[in-house]
Amino acid sequence: MSRESAGAAIRALRESRDWSLADLATATGVSIMGLSYLERGVRKPHKGTVQKVENGLGLPPGTYSRLIVARDPQAELDRLIAVRPAEPMSARPVGAIVVDRHNDTEVLE
Repeated sequence: MSRESAGAAIRALRESRDWSLADLATATGVSIMGLSYLERGVRKPHKGTVQKVENGLGLPPGTYSRLIVARDPQAELDRLIAVRPAEPMSARPVGAIVVDRHNDTEVLE
């Protein structure tokens, strides 16, 4: 399976959950543009990006790599869609403090 096919499988997994790119971006902390690149296979994704997407979709670690080397990509995708996903991990812990560089800097001084 190629990077493009693996990206298409990630898209299919996202769509099987009825998530938009924005929903996945929220769950992973990865930009919509970065997710779009990953799904289209335009660029080789950074390892950290792949891990965030796997976590956000509730997939086991290494899923993207397994999709790339799968002999029967459709069977692998069907297996992943059939498995009930684990609860996706939040990109930020609940109650996390987010500092806006322009507005909140006085609080830290």
